[in-house]
Amino acid sequence: MRRYEAEVSRDGRWWMIHVPAIDGLTQSERLPDAELMARELIAVTLDIPIDEIAVDVHVRSVGV
Repeated sequence: MRRYEAEVSRDGRWWMIHVPAIDGLTQSERLPDAELMARELIAVTLDIPIDEIAVDVHVRSVGV
């Protein structure tokens, strides 16, 4: 299992999800979806199976 960090912050109605290890950015409407969105981004970017990826999600800021 490969483990990655994802930094999540609120931007309007979206959650912005940054994965520093691949310098990738994606978004989600719901915070509970952030981990899956990060895993999908990593899988597509690195061409590895999604089930080989674990992500630790860190919420950095919550705006209004």
